[in-house]
Amino acid sequence: MHEMQHTDPNHTPNPFEKLFGVAEPLRDRIIAAAGYLRLALDLPPANPEMLMAWSEILTCFDSKQLAQAFNVASLTVASWPKPADIAQQLFEQEFAADYAWIIQNLKLHKVEWKDREPLYSESRTEFYEDENGKPARRERVREILKPAIPAPAIPARIKRALEIYGANGLTSGLRMLYNHPEIGGSFGPDPLSSTELVRLKGDIDRGFRAAWMQARRESLGGAQ
Repeated sequence: MHEMQHTDPNHTPNPFEKLFGVAEPLRDRIIAAAGYLRLALDLPPANPEMLMAWSEILTCFDSKQLAQAFNVASLTVASWPKPADIAQQLFEQEFAADYAWIIQNLKLHKVEWKDREPLYSESRTEFYEDENGKPARRERVREILKPAIPAPAIPARIKRALEIYGANGLTSGLRMLYNHPEIGGSFGPDPLSSTELVRLKGDIDRGFRAAWMQARRESLGGAQ
């Protein structure tokens, strides 16, 4: 493992944003960024073959992701990282974002992945006197407390991860993930203990992460 320094990359100007913001092919920008990273780590220039390997491995990411990852590397590692280290960092960020997205939307749209119906206030009858002073009543119009939320399309990468997680079945994957304690799925007639919930969460987190990583490799043309 690389020795870690203690500079916070979130509160430091990012010089790699300028490198990745130029109108050049992405491979060329990666090569330039890798060269700049060598300088930031006080290392001699890399040979062209090494820089070409970096450009080939990292072109599956966009400029914004790469600028952030290179900046983090320049501030937190003390020795030359492998391009796989940069890629793994970005994979973890992508996974965290995708996982948060599917957990949040599964809460709303359930296993059936249907639109969430609007939430209305309760209907209420109001009693009053009409213009002749006689008792009358009217139904109060129900108010919309929460609007309907259409079920979004599941992004291809998350959809494939769900299919893998559910043994090639999208609905099965959604059903399995719905048991996540943060969603509050059905656990049967008896509530689970806190220890069981922690264990369940860990099992689901690890299982879906493995499925997501396989789906990500497939999207890059990797072996299943």
